[in-house]
Amino acid sequence: MAANLVGRCRCDDRYPEAIRQLDDAPPVIWLRGDEALLAGCPDLAAGIVGTRRPTMTGRDAARRFGAAVARADGLVVSGMAIGVDAAAHDGALSVGGPTIAVLASGADQPTPNSNAGLYARILERGLVVAEMPPRTRPFKWSFPARNRLIAALSAVTVVVEAPLRSGALITAVHATDLGREICAVPGSLAADTCEGSNRLLVDGAGALVDGADLTAALGLTAAPGAAAPDGPGGVVHATLKRRPLSLGEVERAATSLAPGEVELALLDLELGGWIVRRPDGRYALAGG
Repeated sequence: MAANLVGRCRCDDRYPEAIRQLDDAPPVIWLRGDEALLAGCPDLAAGIVGTRRPTMTGRDAARRFGAAVARADGLVVSGMAIGVDAAAHDGALSVGGPTIAVLASGADQPTPNSNAGLYARILERGLVVAEMPPRTRPFKWSFPARNRLIAALSAVTVVVEAPLRSGALITAVHATDLGREICAVPGSLAADTCEGSNRLLVDGAGALVDGADLTAALGLTAAPGAAAPDGPGGVVHATLKRRPLSLGEVERAATSLAPGEVELALLDLELGGWIVRRPDGRYALAGG
């Protein structure tokens, strides 16, 4: 685990330039991990945020978007909260990509404690950012305050699922003030957790339905890999070349594989960025 913890004041030329653009930029920014990742902010970074209590669909979407950005050599920025934030970080890490966590506590304090394992994984190949000094636990006000840092570090802010009263919407407001792009994931009209994110779409936010939409918004090229997968993954990949299919349709088309093999192959292909699962449950080739 990376243990370095440094503070950069505004007079320091190593102070994050993306954060310096804020009118109320913190006097000191604390960093722990790979400081070089800041060179990709905001241009290559997507801020993926949302509710702490997402639906399974929302959690899955956050994870897929995180993986898609990482595979396209972009950066995932989020707040390491439970729910959407943690899923976005995990998606990036699952495909070997870096991610930046912006904490409401000190950079040496995993917040919440239940995400201590995720914090350790982020330090292995990512960066933790905080304006609170070391050994400081979060205050109630420090959670909405850190959202402006997420917006500043990101070229695109993505709200996956958010109720009408959500910190994720505060992040979107800060992103708008900075002139950055706002996107949201369409959600169920019956789910309270989607009211705020759906309202963003009504107000003009860009709609995202798969990882390719997000990488395109960042100006990145989706990178599913140079060669086709082999083994069961290759069989399943081939069945999806003509059109998107449901799980049952893939199982019927991949006659040489047992149902359990199909499910494992779909999971491996999705984690590897070869395919995406659409909101309607069907699987499709990434970028297709």
